[in-house]
Amino acid sequence: MICLTGGDEGPLASALFSCGFDEGLSEVQRLVNLFGPRNVYVELQRHCDRSEEYRNQAAVRIARKLRLPVLATNGVSHAMPRDREVMDVLTSIRNHCTLETAGHLLALNSERYLRFPTRDAGIVP
Repeated sequence: MICLTGGDEGPLASALFSCGFDEGLSEVQRLVNLFGPRNVYVELQRHCDRSEEYRNQAAVRIARKLRLPVLATNGVSHAMPRDREVMDVLTSIRNHCTLETAGHLLALNSERYLRFPTRDAGIVP
């Protein structure tokens, strides 16, 4: 069984933003105690959102301190970039608001789509 530390809604991000680096470190150590050091991967995500940088930098420091591997993921919420509009509608419905009033609840961009290694890395099969 593999354990990822999660993106912006995961346990590491929650601990970092509520209590700081030491609590983030403690949370990842708790995951290591539960899943074992060979099964925990510290997750990094980049969606062209500057607010992710603090979490990513802290995550790398924690991974180094605990000697854990780092894994880049994408926090996928839709299949293709054009599907973001549907995600925005679903987010508005879930939060009982309109698209016009959803504001910060909506994604900043369309970067959370399912990526394909060959196409998105510029590799031609």
